[in-house]
Amino acid sequence: MTMYIIKNSDRTIKTAGDGDGSDWVLADGELLEIEPGMGFAEYVGRFKVGSDKTKIQADGQDEATLTISTNVVPAPASIEVLVNGVSQVVLLTNGIGILSLLAEVPGTILIEPADQATYMAAGEGSIGIEAIQ
Repeated sequence: MTMYIIKNSDRTIKTAGDGDGSDWVLADGELLEIEPGMGFAEYVGRFKVGSDKTKIQADGQDEATLTISTNVVPAPASIEVLVNGVSQVVLLTNGIGILSLLAEVPGTILIEPADQATYMAAGEGSIGIEAIQ
């Protein structure tokens, strides 16, 4: 098992996958990193975000509860996330933390890892919550 990670020129993760990597084509400025001994599920489990709701009322009262998790060992005490580009630190216990999300203005709220050079935002690494009127 080997993971191949393609990073953009700014070193944020573009994509990742397992296999032999022989058919991966890099664009100018991209970098290929290899993680031997790591499978895809383990790699993407380094940062996951989930929510009990995909829509909330933009009334400042309706709340979505987000679960942020990491399988990194040892688990960090906290992890930084971006909520529509604004940094928030989430405290973790055994690799799991909770973030409550409220909105007063309608629109999509994007939650993703702040450190996208370490954690993949694709797939379960990001979520959009719709705040509706």
